[in-house]
Amino acid sequence: MYEEKLKNLVYQFWNAIIKARNAGDLDWDERFANFPTACCRDASDLLGKYLYENGYNTLSIYGECQGSTHRWLVWDDGQIGHPETWRFKDVVPSEMMKYYDLYGGNISPQQSYYRYSESDIENCLIIDITADQFADSPVYCDYWQPIREKYKFASADNYEDLRTNRLQNLYKTIVNFIDK
Repeated sequence: MYEEKLKNLVYQFWNAIIKARNAGDLDWDERFANFPTACCRDASDLLGKYLYENGYNTLSIYGECQGSTHRWLVWDDGQIGHPETWRFKDVVPSEMMKYYDLYGGNISPQQSYYRYSESDIENCLIIDITADQFADSPVYCDYWQPIREKYKFASADNYEDLRTNRLQNLYKTIVNFIDK
C-alpha cells in the first residue's frame, strides 16, 4: 500500500514537470527547459522534497551510467542498511582543530556525517524520473536488482532541503501543476 502510494506520487510529480515544461513555465531555467536531459540531480532533489512532504524519506544516490554521472533516489522503507557514521571532530587531528576554531568554517565539528555503501541500499526501491535519457522508461520505480549493472553506485546522501532559491522557485512552479 505504501509503495503504491509512493509510485503514484512519483508519477504525479513527473507529470507536473512535463506539464510545466510544455506550458513554457520552466523556460527561464536552462536545465529544466530541457527536462529530463542534464537535470538528474535537481530533479532528484525536487522529487525528494515532494516525497518528504508526503511522508516518504529518500536517499539521493550518485553514480554512473554509460560513462556519465547520474543521480537518482532510493526509498528509505526501513531496508536501508546502517551507514558508517563519523563526526568532523573525530577525524580531524587535534592540532588542526585549533585552526578550525580560529577561522571557523561551514562544517560543524559536532555534526554527524554518514557514509553509505552499495550494500546498504541493494534491496531498496529505486526512483528515477530522468531515466529516459539513458533509454529507460521516463519514470523508473523498481528494485535495485534489475538495473544494478547499468547504474554504478558511487555514494549516497541523506535528504537535504532545497539548497538554492533557483530550486525553491522550480519546486513552487512544478507543484502548481500537480493535479489534486
